[in-house]
Formats: sequence, structure tokens, C-alpha cells
Amino acid sequence: MHAFRRILIVALFALAPTQAFAGPVEEADAFFARWKTAYDANDNVAVAKLYAADATLHGTRSRELTVGREAITKYFTVVVNTGNKVEFVEKKLVVVNPTTILAVGFNDFMRNKDGKLTPEPARFTMVLIKQDNDWFIAHHHSSLRPPPKQ
Repeated sequence: MHAFRRILIVALFALAPTQAFAGPVEEADAFFARWKTAYDANDNVAVAKLYAADATLHGTRSRELTVGREAITKYFTVVVNTGNKVEFVEKKLVVVNPTTILAVGFNDFMRNKDGKLTPEPARFTMVLIKQDNDWFIAHHHSSLRPPPKQ
């Protein structure tokens, strides 16, 4: 009977959804996939919903600090109907605590120029926070990557 119980427990763990065992890093990876999906759809509203209500954004092409979800929604109107995409080239996730993650890395904004996607190399820093059961961006800094040294 004990062997049957052990087999049953192992089978239940094998059949359990993997998300139930996901930690902050796995959840952050899933969050980046949602950000990419929203950006690739050129949906400024969906992108902005991934930011905390009082989030701050140093945008790649902005000279000003963008504060709050409403302003971030407006900031991302530049991608609406462009066909632009984003590719995350490299990212490092540092779990500060179970509800805070520092994410840094490199991405390529794929800008649609005359129907052809042209990479625009950038770099980013994000502070992700977990509120209730959802992750949001509390702060996001994006800037163009300097060209390689000659």
C-alpha cells in the first residue's frame, strides 16, 4: 500500500502544472514574453498595462521621464500600426526578494523601414514588482546601445 501511495504522489507531481512550481525568475521570463507579445502587436494599451500605475519610464527616444500608466500608454503610441517588433538578445535577472526583480540586458528594436525590419540595438534596465499575483514594471530605462569600438 505504501508503494502505491508513493507512486500516486509522484504521478500527481508529474501531472501538476509547472506554473505551480514557478519561482520569480520563471515568472519574470513569462512576463518578458507578455511584454514582447504586446509590443510586437503594436498595442500601446496592452504594453502600458504591464506597468505599475505609478511606474516611471526613461524611454529610448524620450528626453523626459514618463510617469504613470496613462503617460506610458501615450508614450507607446509611437509603435501603433508600425509593424515594429522587439527581440531580447540577453537578460540577467536578479531576485532582490520574492516580489522584486532587477532585470538588465540588451534588446533589438526591429524598426519597420519601408516594409523591412531593421535592428536598432538597445539596452534596458527594469525593476519588476509583484502586486497580488501579477508582475508589473515599476521602473524601466531604455537607451540605444553605443556602436562597437572601431
